Amino acid sequence: MRDKDPAVFNAENSQPKQGKLKSKTLTRALDIIDVFDYDHRELTAQELSARTGIPLSTLYRLIKDLETRGYLKYNSHLATYGLGMRFFELGCVVSQQIELPEVCGPIMRALNEQFNATVMLTAVYRNEVICLEVIQSKNILRLAMERGSRLPFYAGAGSKILMAFLQQNQLDHILEVQPIVAFTSHTLTNPAAFKEHLAEIRELGYALSDQEMNEGAVGVAAPVYNAQREVVAGLTLAGPSSVLEHDNFPEFIQAVTQAAADCSIRLGYHPPDGRPTPGGGRDRRKVLALK
Repeated sequence: MRDKDPAVFNAENSQPKQGKLKSKTLTRALDIIDVFDYDHRELTAQELSARTGIPLSTLYRLIKDLETRGYLKYNSHLATYGLGMRFFELGCVVSQQIELPEVCGPIMRALNEQFNATVMLTAVYRNEVICLEVIQSKNILRLAMERGSRLPFYAGAGSKILMAFLQQNQLDHILEVQPIVAFTSHTLTNPAAFKEHLAEIRELGYALSDQEMNEGAVGVAAPVYNAQREVVAGLTLAGPSSVLEHDNFPEFIQAVTQAAADCSIRLGYHPPDGRPTPGGGRDRRKVLALK
């Protein structure tokens, strides 16, 4: 048998070696992070090396990377390292995602029972829209949605209500990096038109979806605010148009916006002086066109 060309052999094995190296680097970085606890909030490089078994030369390189990304902070007065603000930010995200379904759960169940339609709670995480919680209808016709599902940012009421209240720079970034692909003939794929649509949603305080992701599926969503008056979730009522009939959409809009307002109040939201609670004082006569 002829031996393999050494150059070809090396090329075939370079990727697994790189993968093993990255995996080892990640493991060591996590070993450093795992050393910290309530009794060891700040440690010197020497202490980290002794506790992890990582040589100082390698440790300093890993520490620098973790510090640059905000996972570690350096105390120049004591020459020690501690966990950085990135963990606080991530902790807030996790805490919020755990708290929201618990707080909004009873309100979602009431909305589900009132209309026998699917009720969803959505949120933005790392430029994606995810389903935090879903309560399915008892109807035979139901949406194929479950907790943890990723949703397109540009289609569906639960996604559009979140996009409408994003900061402009974050929305622009998402439009740049995320492709827009039509699911049905009703999907809005033009970025400029999509931005105009979001501006109308902000003005009205709710979003409607008419067969944007699935033929025959419609929905209405309203924003949920936290104590800092930030939109942290979208509350959506969705289902087939045979259940959520177009003629009854003013009733659905009123119910969903009120339910979202109730969730907001439970999260500590207080409207600015002189302004109504979200969902409480808007003119519902104007309804986005449903075709």
